[in-house]
Amino acid sequence: MRSLTAPVSSARSKVSSSPLKSIFTRFLEGTPKLAVLLLIAGSFSAGRPAIAQNTQPPNIPVRSEDGSVNVNNNALDIRTGPLTNTSDIPLPSGLPASTTNGVSIPVDRTRLAPNTIRISPDLSYIQENFNRLVTGQTPDSDNLQYTLQPDSVQIRTTFALVYRRGNHRFGEGIQVRILDAAGNEKSSQTAFVRGDVITIGPDGQPLPNQQRVEAVYGIGDVVELRVLNLRNDNTAASESAIYFTRDFKSTGPDSDGGFIVEDFRGGGDVDFDDGEYVQAPTGIGSAIAREERGNLTVETRAVPVDLEPLVEQVVVEEQEIIESDIQSDVQEIELARERGQVEITSFEPSILLGHATGVRAENGDQLLYNRYSNAKEARLGSDGVRIAGQLSPLIGNPSAPPTLLTGNLRFDPFVDDNEAGLVARLGLTQFLTRTHRLATDEFGNDIMGPDEARLLEPTGLFSNRRLVGYVPTSTADPVQDGQITSSGGIFELPDDRAVTIAPPDSQRVGRGRAAYTDNVGGLIIEQADGALTFVPQWTKDGYAQSPTSLAAGEATRIIYALVPQQAGQNLQLDQTYAVTAGGSEYRIADGGFKIISADRQPQNFVEETAEVYAVEDTVAAGQNAANSLFNGIPGVYTEVPGGQPIATFDVSNAAEADARVGNELYTLSAFQEAGQPAYARTTRAGGLYLSGGLTGGLGNQRDTVFLSRQTTEFARDQLINRRTVNTFSTPRTRTDTIRTETGTVTQREGTAAFIINRLGELENAVFTPTGEPTTVVVGEGDRETRTEGEEQLGVREQIDSKTEDTVLSETIDEIARDEESMTREDSNANLSAVSGEAVLGGAYNFGNTPWTTAANTARAELFYRDTVFGRSRNGSETGVRAEVVFHPFGEVKRDAYRYDEAGNVVPVYQTEPMLDASGNQMVETVNGENGESVDLAVNQFVVDEAGDRLPLRIGTGKAKGPGAYLRAENVFNGSDGVEVEGGLQISF
Repeated sequence: MRSLTAPVSSARSKVSSSPLKSIFTRFLEGTPKLAVLLLIAGSFSAGRPAIAQNTQPPNIPVRSEDGSVNVNNNALDIRTGPLTNTSDIPLPSGLPASTTNGVSIPVDRTRLAPNTIRISPDLSYIQENFNRLVTGQTPDSDNLQYTLQPDSVQIRTTFALVYRRGNHRFGEGIQVRILDAAGNEKSSQTAFVRGDVITIGPDGQPLPNQQRVEAVYGIGDVVELRVLNLRNDNTAASESAIYFTRDFKSTGPDSDGGFIVEDFRGGGDVDFDDGEYVQAPTGIGSAIAREERGNLTVETRAVPVDLEPLVEQVVVEEQEIIESDIQSDVQEIELARERGQVEITSFEPSILLGHATGVRAENGDQLLYNRYSNAKEARLGSDGVRIAGQLSPLIGNPSAPPTLLTGNLRFDPFVDDNEAGLVARLGLTQFLTRTHRLATDEFGNDIMGPDEARLLEPTGLFSNRRLVGYVPTSTADPVQDGQITSSGGIFELPDDRAVTIAPPDSQRVGRGRAAYTDNVGGLIIEQADGALTFVPQWTKDGYAQSPTSLAAGEATRIIYALVPQQAGQNLQLDQTYAVTAGGSEYRIADGGFKIISADRQPQNFVEETAEVYAVEDTVAAGQNAANSLFNGIPGVYTEVPGGQPIATFDVSNAAEADARVGNELYTLSAFQEAGQPAYARTTRAGGLYLSGGLTGGLGNQRDTVFLSRQTTEFARDQLINRRTVNTFSTPRTRTDTIRTETGTVTQREGTAAFIINRLGELENAVFTPTGEPTTVVVGEGDRETRTEGEEQLGVREQIDSKTEDTVLSETIDEIARDEESMTREDSNANLSAVSGEAVLGGAYNFGNTPWTTAANTARAELFYRDTVFGRSRNGSETGVRAEVVFHPFGEVKRDAYRYDEAGNVVPVYQTEPMLDASGNQMVETVNGENGESVDLAVNQFVVDEAGDRLPLRIGTGKAKGPGAYLRAENVFNGSDGVEVEGGLQISF
């Protein structure tokens, strides 16, 4: 007889058997060098387990409508966390079969991808399959049962991250959290590995090539794995996105099945192939288990069971004739209807607006350049009140002719019936020539702002782009102002005046009585950006012969300094050397030679006279270079003829000073008067275009209805159908069979061990006994099973009855009839027919630099239009129209600015031509850094009475009106003649 399971104890036990160790060792040796999910499971469910009620095929990810995914991985349940991430990475549109680095996959940018996955074990599957595997190894398996203890369950998961060279520049990371059944966090661990570029972690420490995170949790817990990335060294982590491939069935080191990760913000290349993370999870498990061998007998008995009664309905139908009294009926019959038709009395042409507007810098300064933008305007004229709008070009490349989407809406509440009072139009215009180009300087180089946005200037089929405003830079010899004095060997420089450094006086400064022969005296110059340079003023070979000039604001301090003789030190005149500042000393960057400076070693300097300092050339012990006169011991030495140098440490002993440094500094008047580069100005430009549009309207339609009124007297007989529904109830019973097992069960305690492979299946299941067998007696109430019997029906009885009457037909006998005719009018809102129009036209813009919606415009168009949807009295029409738009008030003018070569915003000034003796404007050839040359008209600045330059002002402010428009239209095959309309308009 088959052995059945008896109750087991809930004691916990640590697995330490040699079979488990052997399985664990083989599992680790076979693990690939990818991130691995390691499960070390404790005891699972007890009693006779049932396979999990999961109809989902194993290892096939199932994607829900909201984009979430779950996988029945047999022993594991794997699913996505919340569909959100803080890096705005979009959700994949489906489950890809595989991914390739740099090759994008389809995504849904209206939803976000998940940042986490959640893993939990399926205990029913593990219990059932462990029992099946172990009992299948025994010949008498029918009498054998293995049960895993539920109270000692423990899972140990190890996640590994590996840096793969060349895979990605970012640092990759994971965060592993353990959540209890209520979703509360029990523990959290985070680990990162380096990328190709990112090598420093958020804690400021170098990142390793690989990391492992170990998590321990119970059966009621969930493992949440969050994927992270480091986009910069020593910064906080950013969230990545994780998703699933199409299946988990692929195996081997090159398997595509598993998880995919994307770490670029916004999705980047959306290849979901960034970094190495976990694939299909694997692991090993252990549990306290019980083996049972049974010897049972079976008894059966019958038990009656009362069921819900069977309810039935029976329908009975019968018919009855009912005679009525004489009745009267009045009817209005529509004989004919003349339908009105809503027509568009004034056709709506497309309104092309300027599609670039003036650009402002971050501080609000108005620049000379344009940028694509949308536009809108309002019109009030003889053709009604209209608002029009236009999107910026659908293709943002200024090198391509633009495609514009326009729309306008007209409203006139005073139109008659059958006329459209509300008219809407949607148009699409394709220019045949480009209208704008990237803004360039006089040498053809693109002008880029700090935000690297595209800056435009107008152009066209007919264009008069000119380079204007060029003023050459005027130079003058610098003039010395007052002398600057030092304090403690340090000069503080003014930030608004240029400075010149006079050459050193060879009669006052130089080597002195130094035992070293290769000392170098000079100056440390501290630049405005904090950079430090050393400029030699004298060496063993001579003195600097020419002054050094510094522009206003170029440097903040100058410091007297001496570079002592050191091994390898060979500084030269007329050279500049970078300096590093660390700790309490300066050093020459190339060679690391120590510098003695007035600000870091003030004890080595003493002022002798104005701008002349005596210096002791001592450096740290052992760093001075020895020569034939000096043995290398630090100190200041007096040379004794015929004897050894005698050390003295008193720098104030002027006669015996090791060296002297000193220069005179003066402020300078301006070296030059800055000129102004040329800028582009286009005041007129034209182009051709093709346009198409749809126009529809809404108005009040009036119909004329011809009626006939009839009054009839009649007698009506009715045929009634009577339907009766009777409800009956029938009792039901059933006899079940109860099976009772009694006998004995032999039990033995032990430990269970098994492996969970990539498909979530159990392998190498082993039971190792740890206790002696015991025999348990199974009583009658311990094990019972019930089998349901067949149903039996009792006596049927009626429990309800309902009756309903329905008129089947009527017989009408007419007694008398009276008839009269009449008319009436009906009005109702209705749509007009939708008309389509195709246009070939040309536009000519003039009067603004750059173009805006307030540009004065002239247009001429040849059109063809016809009804494309609905009915209309008008047939196809062909004609021409022209329109002129003029803004007499222009726009609000503001001071103009431009970008200089460094990307800074600088003002643009008014200029006037510079003429030669013959009255002709002078021209100058200007050479660029790339070797290009261009001839530019020479101008001079316009100044006021005080001699100050006047700023250039351009009309690219916000106010753009009011303006005026005039439009004329002639339909060749129409009878209305030339139609002229006009009015006021305001651009926004």
